[in-house]
Amino acid sequence: MLPKRFSIRTLLLLTTLLCVGLAIWTYRARKQQRLVASLHGVGARVLYDYRVDLKGGKPREPIWCSRILGQDFFHTVVGVNFYPEPTEGADELIKLLDDAPSVNRIAVWPGGGKGLTSLPDSAPGGLTDEGLAHLLAKHPNLVHLSITCARLSPASVERLKNHPTLVSQQIGLFGK
Repeated sequence: MLPKRFSIRTLLLLTTLLCVGLAIWTYRARKQQRLVASLHGVGARVLYDYRVDLKGGKPREPIWCSRILGQDFFHTVVGVNFYPEPTEGADELIKLLDDAPSVNRIAVWPGGGKGLTSLPDSAPGGLTDEGLAHLLAKHPNLVHLSITCARLSPASVERLKNHPTLVSQQIGLFGK
C-alpha cells in the first residue's frame, strides 16, 4: 500500500490549526507568568497544580522543558499565600487574583512572610468583609482558605461556614 497523499490545502489547514493551538497555549502561559510575577512582586508565594497532586507531587514534563519554557507552560497556579505588610490591606492584594479562576487555595497571613511564627491579634493587614465578599464572588470554587487577623463580621464567618465548596478553613479573627 502506498501512503495516503495530502493536498497542499490540507497541509496548510493542519499547519494553521497547529499554530492557533500553540498561540492559545502560549498566550495562557504568558498571562500566568505575568500573574506570578505580580504576585511575587507583592511578596506572595504561589502553588502549582503538581504540588497538590496526590501521586508524588513531581512535574510530569521533563525538567529540561520547564527550564527552557518555565513552569507556567505546563502547570496551573492553584494556590496563593499572601503576607500583607501593616501598610497594605489584604483586600487590595486579593484583587490580584481576579483573572485567575483556577486558584482555589488561598492564605492571607499578615506579616507571616517575614519569618514570624505568631502575630499579635492587633496586627493590621487582615481580610475584611468587603475583601471576603470579593474573594468569594471571583472564586466560587474555593477549596481551602486560611486567614489570620481577619476583620470579619459574624455574618461573614457564617457565610464561610456554609460555603458549599470550602473543604478546609482556618480563620483567625482580629482581636479574638
